[in-house]
Amino acid sequence: MKRNHERVQFSDPPLTKAGLVIMNEQGFVESEVEVKLHDLSVTGLCFSSGLHFYEGQQLVLKLKLFAPTNQIFGEIVWKSEHDGEFTYGVSIITADLAYFQYMQSYDDYIQNKKRDILVGGRQ
Repeated sequence: MKRNHERVQFSDPPLTKAGLVIMNEQGFVESEVEVKLHDLSVTGLCFSSGLHFYEGQQLVLKLKLFAPTNQIFGEIVWKSEHDGEFTYGVSIITADLAYFQYMQSYDDYIQNKKRDILVGGRQ
């Protein structure tokens, strides 16, 4: 399946602290956790953690990426488990403006670079 947006992929996923807000029947639960970021795009991201979430669960990740704190609200759309660590695919529902601006700029840059290579052989 072809993706609609380019992804920033990390060959050696960084371990980073993240604020995490989970919504459940009782309300909101907020904590600070360590996650490994595998990739990011305008519409999704992938991370791993020892924490167990379920598909369909909504959460807010607060990460230090392109601003002092980027807030990303998303839904877990897939998960896998290996040796007690869970990897999650998150579909981004909304995020702060700085996140969208940076990721859209990256997406545009890569798309233009691909087009230049296809059209004129420029690199």
